[in-house]
Amino acid sequence: MNYSNFEKQINYETTFIENNSGLIKNMTASDYVTDYTRSDLDMFAGIDCSITSDRTMKGLALRIRRPRYEKWNKNFTISGHIENPNSQIRVLLNSINGDAFYPHLILQINGVNDSGDCEKAKAILIQSNVFAKYLSELINRNKLEDFYNQELDAYEFNFIQIFKALDNGVTLFGIENNRILYEISNS
Repeated sequence: MNYSNFEKQINYETTFIENNSGLIKNMTASDYVTDYTRSDLDMFAGIDCSITSDRTMKGLALRIRRPRYEKWNKNFTISGHIENPNSQIRVLLNSINGDAFYPHLILQINGVNDSGDCEKAKAILIQSNVFAKYLSELINRNKLEDFYNQELDAYEFNFIQIFKALDNGVTLFGIENNRILYEISNS
């Protein structure tokens, strides 16, 4: 892995959390957001921050894309090939195995500029255990590789496709100037 790119991504995520904790709170219906980028939770479990509501704490994995990735702005990304022991797929599958720390939720926001602002963005919030069951089904049917994008070294899923494939646990957001314009949930 190119460490300078990793460091830039960490700075990008930290900037987003610092500048948009209110937006994260609104999308996750939480009261507090705590940054864990650069921590062991981030490195080993993919938890970028925690959210707390009514004395319940959950881990949140962030996926943030810049506006220049417009062609993928309605896609959801899971990094790394499943054969990689550090892939996000393996982390997510832990949510149904229950043997390790894992993020309870995944929030991907597409359209975040370098200052951490969402001038015009789309977002998807997914419950990890619900998505992991879907991933497990794809693996069992030998269909997971249909979603792999070698150029990105990631699995790419369309927001609407995931929304329709899962009975619950998915919320879509339209965001403009760091404010939620609309929210569509299948919960």
